[in-house]
Amino acid sequence: MKKMKILFVVLLMGLLNLKAGLAQNVIKINYLSIPLSTLNLAYETAVSEKASVQLQGYYWFGGSLGDVKYSGYGITPELRFYPNGEAPQGFFLAPYGRYQDWTIESDVTEDTETYTAKAHSTSVGGGLCLGGQWVFGDMITLDVWGGPGYNFYSLKYDQGEEGDIDPRGEGFTIRFGSTIGLKF
Repeated sequence: MKKMKILFVVLLMGLLNLKAGLAQNVIKINYLSIPLSTLNLAYETAVSEKASVQLQGYYWFGGSLGDVKYSGYGITPELRFYPNGEAPQGFFLAPYGRYQDWTIESDVTEDTETYTAKAHSTSVGGGLCLGGQWVFGDMITLDVWGGPGYNFYSLKYDQGEEGDIDPRGEGFTIRFGSTIGLKF
């Protein structure tokens, strides 16, 4: 329900901007995530001449890091400041928050027996990204960003015991990416 409220606020802000004449909205796809079996979409809307808000969401259809299998989704709201440009283009600073919800599985061998450990992980975090967004032909956008973050997580086992799974979700992280989009 909380996610729906955030999405509602962002969409409402976009509609208000259209009415106010700002009409600087961008729908984007992170093309770097596609080879990783992830659909990652974003919606950005200008809230003033020098600022915008963006809501980015992803769904990871599944992948492996070593022998641990992951799938799940995440939501990342951002507030972007364009000090030298006009939102949504130019260099930007973006403090962000992040919520992630994953299902994790790993085969565990104890003595001569093998079983599958299953767990559910949620993480909450945030950080700061630096980046740039360019608009080509008044309609096509290219967005590149990166920066540090920190996540806190909780892990609940559905099957298995503590220590069977290393969720790799807590601590300092580096967030980076690039999107292409349509500005309207």
